[in-house]
Amino acid sequence: MSSKTVLVTGSSGTIGTAFCEQLLSEKTDFIGIDQKPNQWNKSINQKTILADLRKTDWFEKIPVAPAIVVHLAAHPFVFASVENPQLAVDNTVMVLNVLEYCRQKKVSQLIFASSREVYGNNGPKICKETDVRIEHSESPYAASKIAGEAFVTAYQKCFGIDFVIVRFSNVYGRFDITNRLIPLVISKNKKNEDIIVFGEQKELPFTFIDDTALGLWRVLKKFDQVKNQSVNIASSKTTKIVDVVRLLQTQMKTTNKIHIESPRIGEVIRFQADVSKAQRLLGFEAKTSIQEGIRKTILWYNKNVP
Repeated sequence: MSSKTVLVTGSSGTIGTAFCEQLLSEKTDFIGIDQKPNQWNKSINQKTILADLRKTDWFEKIPVAPAIVVHLAAHPFVFASVENPQLAVDNTVMVLNVLEYCRQKKVSQLIFASSREVYGNNGPKICKETDVRIEHSESPYAASKIAGEAFVTAYQKCFGIDFVIVRFSNVYGRFDITNRLIPLVISKNKKNEDIIVFGEQKELPFTFIDDTALGLWRVLKKFDQVKNQSVNIASSKTTKIVDVVRLLQTQMKTTNKIHIESPRIGEVIRFQADVSKAQRLLGFEAKTSIQEGIRKTILWYNKNVP
C-alpha cells in the first residue's frame, strides 16, 4: 500500500460502500474499517478491518498510516438517539478516537461526515454552512454531530489536522436495508402493510447515493481548496416525506394505507440546503431527481432484497 491510502471508517454502511466503490473505480487505494463485514461488495470486504471504533485497540490494526481519513462511521438514526441517548455518546467517542488516531499516527487530513441535523428547524430559511448553532440541537444525534464538528475544529487548531466537514441530507438508494423511510416503505409496499408518516408538512432534501458518493469524491480530490471548512453535499430540492411515500406507491403500483401522525420528538420538520459553496469550490451538484432516484432504488431492492 502506498502513502496515498485512504482510511474509510463505516466502510460497510450505505455511504461507505458507495464511496468505496467510487474509490475502486478511480483505482484509489483504501482501507475500510467497520464493526461488520461488507455484505454488498467482496472487493471492499477484502479491504475491511473489523473493529469497534468506540475503543482504541484498532489503532495498531491499520497496516499503514493513511494519507487521509474519511470518517463516516456513526449511529445515524435521529429518533433512536432520543430513545437511547447513549448512541449519541458513542458517536462523539468515535470521533474523538479517530482524531486521536490521526494525532498519534501523524495523519494530517480528515473528512468528517456530519448531517443537516446540525441546522435544526430553520423554517423557510435556505441554510448556508455558517448557520449552525448549538441551540439548533433538536436531538442527541444532532448534538453529537455538532460536538464532532467542534472536536474536529479543535484538533485542527491544537494539532494541525486539517479537515473538511461534509453535511449530508437524507441519503437514499443502494445498500440501505435499515428502517429509514424509503427502504421501510418499499418493504411495507411489498407486504401490503399500512404506512405511518410522522409529519404531514415534513420536507427535506433527499439525496441519491450516487450523487453523495460523487460529492464525497470531489471533496477528497479537492481537499486543499475546501480544507478547514464545512460544505453541504445535498440536493438543492426539497420533497415532503408524504410525497416520497406516494411516489414509491405510484412506481410500485401499490395502494396500502398511509396514516399521518404528528412529528416525533427530535426530528427536523423542514430543511433546505444552500449548495452554492459545493458548486463553487467543488464543481458539484446533485443531479438525480427524486423520481429517477426512486426508480433506480426500487430496481435495486427488487434485485437484491427478498
